[in-house]
Amino acid sequence: MKKGTQKMEQSAHTSLAKPRGNSRYNLIVSLLVGAAVAGAGLYLLVSRAAGPFVTVNAAQLTPSGSASIVTDPTVGSALAFGSGSVGTATCTYPNPDCTGIPATTVVSKTVQGDFNATTAGQVIDGWHITGNLNIQASNVTVKNSQIDGTIDNETGPTHYGPFTVADTTIGPASGCVSLPGIGESNYTATRVLIRGHDDGFRMSGNDVTVTDSYAHLCWNPPSIAPPDGSHSDGFQNYCKDSSGGSSVCINLTFNHNTIDEHDIAGNSAVNAGSNADGSKFGTVTMNDNLFWGGGYTVVTQWGSGPIWTIHNNRFVDKGWQYAPVDAEGTCANQDWAGNSIVTVDAKYNITSTVRAQGCIQ
Repeated sequence: MKKGTQKMEQSAHTSLAKPRGNSRYNLIVSLLVGAAVAGAGLYLLVSRAAGPFVTVNAAQLTPSGSASIVTDPTVGSALAFGSGSVGTATCTYPNPDCTGIPATTVVSKTVQGDFNATTAGQVIDGWHITGNLNIQASNVTVKNSQIDGTIDNETGPTHYGPFTVADTTIGPASGCVSLPGIGESNYTATRVLIRGHDDGFRMSGNDVTVTDSYAHLCWNPPSIAPPDGSHSDGFQNYCKDSSGGSSVCINLTFNHNTIDEHDIAGNSAVNAGSNADGSKFGTVTMNDNLFWGGGYTVVTQWGSGPIWTIHNNRFVDKGWQYAPVDAEGTCANQDWAGNSIVTVDAKYNITSTVRAQGCIQ
């Protein structure tokens, strides 16, 4: 198993009883109902859901038809239309049911082949791009979309950004692409689903935040990914300067994600800071994730900056080839707390806790 550098790849309603009595009574009731609806409308303006949801005051509304009340720990009660989830409320750890393009999305535009986003502030919402999405402007937003290729903001030596991706599926429905699903720097990914890629999230510059996202990696043989097949990583930093030397990459936040490569010859769910990929990698927060598979499930080689924070992560039991953790002798610069080995079911729910897991030199 090689831990080194990889190929540079790369309408709800409320049922109301019919009013009875005289017209004055009816008028009063109508006014009260109107006020209630107007009040409820204030709640309808606030939404952060991955699917068709709006936040509501659950005590004031009684859903009917396809609507239902669900609860999210961040936004509170919400009114759901049809199937789906509010953020990751229905998923202990992210899985395909609560990440990616919402099932109720109506695709408004299909782009055959690659698309270059060259307009600052552009919003790509409800698109299907059959090729790659190349970010070539600042403040591009991608949401509720499907990108069959990769999303990348690196053109030559230039990294464009920032950009954001949310509630989006990245990768083909079948096959395996020898490219990272998303990269390279200055991006925020939320409730993203990566499939059909042998690398998940790539960082070759500063400022990457990945939360509530899911990646199930694939593997290509040497004939497709020479010289020895895919070195599949759920997350990998690639901090090299133009001469091949190590440059500084800082500010990674990787919280509440699921990385699954247990069924392939994977490298690591997280490959962070290894010398071959640029050892001056720092300022890392990695909390509340679920990792499964790899030679070493996570490689966390501190290289620079403050002590890394690695808390409350779960490593699926016996998913690794060698060990769940390899810190390459840098445990003194890592704050490990609350991490453990677990077993899971098909939806990545924890079925048992095997033992605590600390840093391994």
